[in-house]
Amino acid sequence: MTSEYGLKGKNIVVTGAAGGLGSSIVDSFASFGANILLTDIQSKEKALNNISKKNIKKHGIKSHVLSLDISNRHDVEKNLEISLRSFSKKIDCLVNCAAIYHKNFWDPIGNKNIEDWEKIININLFGTLNVIRQILPKMIKQKSGNIISISSDSGIDTIPGESAYGISKASIIKLMEYLARENPKSGIRFNSIAPGYIDTPLLRSLIKTKKIEKEAINTIPVNRFAKPQDIADVVLFLASNKSKYINGECIVANGGRY
Repeated sequence: MTSEYGLKGKNIVVTGAAGGLGSSIVDSFASFGANILLTDIQSKEKALNNISKKNIKKHGIKSHVLSLDISNRHDVEKNLEISLRSFSKKIDCLVNCAAIYHKNFWDPIGNKNIEDWEKIININLFGTLNVIRQILPKMIKQKSGNIISISSDSGIDTIPGESAYGISKASIIKLMEYLARENPKSGIRFNSIAPGYIDTPLLRSLIKTKKIEKEAINTIPVNRFAKPQDIADVVLFLASNKSKYINGECIVANGGRY
């Protein structure tokens, strides 16, 4: 099993690694023998340590943990660099999974919500950019690498009420496209994934009634929310040698949601 994707012994960095999707991505990489540097915010350090210890014990991989506020450029430049040095000289893949959502499903542009907008854009877009800018030069120097960013189908569709989130995720798709065009012949691939609804604690905190859940599922032809593993499988594919000719693309994985 460990040789299926060619990931055994590869060195992976995952942001947002303590979340419902992030932890599934970490577990999936570990199951194929990859070493992982897990990052998330300070309040999730205990969860990060538990995920790391579990995968070291179960799969015998190397796993490091870093508490990191990706929206703080100086924190990223200083602390991520220190952790990368102790983790590995070579970074094979970066998965940008860290992100936040609106406080609820309805937060239109007309609301006086500039603080929420700033927080969402700073984490989802600039936070992702901060991490990429720290790791990309290493990949350019080693002439190989793979950067995968989790966007959302909200970045493709226009869903009233989630403008800041949708715009931040649309920006992620364009960011990866620009990186692919600006770094030709570098040996590095840049792609994004646009999931729809993922059945995580975050989604469950927003869908508060069975009626809302039913209405949401009715928009999905496969008739269910994605499991975190559904999206983790797409990440594994893009990180593997099975997708070596895919670059500058966004894979939509939303069950056909409309």
